[in-house]
Amino acid sequence: MLTPATAAARAHIEACPECGKQVARMREEDASFRRHVMPGTLDAAVEAASASRWKWPRWPIVALPATGLAVVLLVMLSRPMAPPADYVGSKGEGFSLEVFTESQGGPLQAADGAELPSDARVRFSVATERQCHLWIVSVDASGQVSRISPADGVGGALTQASGPVPGGGQLDGVTGPERFVAICSPEPLSWSVVEEAVRRTFSPPGADSVRQQRDVRGLPAGAGQASILVEKRG
Repeated sequence: MLTPATAAARAHIEACPECGKQVARMREEDASFRRHVMPGTLDAAVEAASASRWKWPRWPIVALPATGLAVVLLVMLSRPMAPPADYVGSKGEGFSLEVFTESQGGPLQAADGAELPSDARVRFSVATERQCHLWIVSVDASGQVSRISPADGVGGALTQASGPVPGGGQLDGVTGPERFVAICSPEPLSWSVVEEAVRRTFSPPGADSVRQQRDVRGLPAGAGQASILVEKRG
C-alpha cells in the first residue's frame, strides 16, 4: 500500500509532463547502467565489501602552465572508480557522461549544474552502446577550450565498453560556469576538428553561452555526445 506522501508524489508525476519525462529518463539511464556498467563492477564490489572502505586516491600536484588551462590534466595512479548505481548523467543517443569529484565522505557524483569548489579534482565515466573514438573536453566562460582526454595522441581514445575514463583533471581555480563535453565518434576525429567545433558552438564566449548551449554543432554524422555543466565557486 502506498503511503499518503508516496501517493501524492505519484499523482503529481502523472499530472506533470516535465516530471514524467525526468522520471522516464532516470529509469532509462538506470537500465543503461545495469546493462553496461554493473556487470563489470560486481566482482570489484564483492571484493571491496570484505575490505576496508575504499578511499579516493591522492593525486599528484601538477603545475599550471603560464597560459593556464581550464582543466589540468592528471595521471591517476590507481584503477578508475565505477559510478554508483543511482547515477544520473547528461545523455546523448546511446551515450552518456558522468562527472565525479572528491568529498569528505569519498567520491561524489556531480549532477548537471552542480556547484563545485573552483579547484576541485574531477573524474569521468561514460556509458556507450558501441565502440567509438572518445574525446572529453571542457569550455569555460572565457571561451577557453581544454583537452582532457586523451591527453595525447590523435583521433581520440578508442573506447570499446562503458566505464571510468583513465585520468582526470583539476579545475583552474577561476569561478564561473564550465561545461564538460564528451564526444563519441565512430571514426577517428582529430583534435583540431573537435576544438574548432567546440569553439564555434560556444561563440561568442560568455557565461550564458556555457550554461545554455548543451550540444556541440558541426560534428561528423554519427558522432554521439553528452555534456554536463558545473558551477565553480570560490
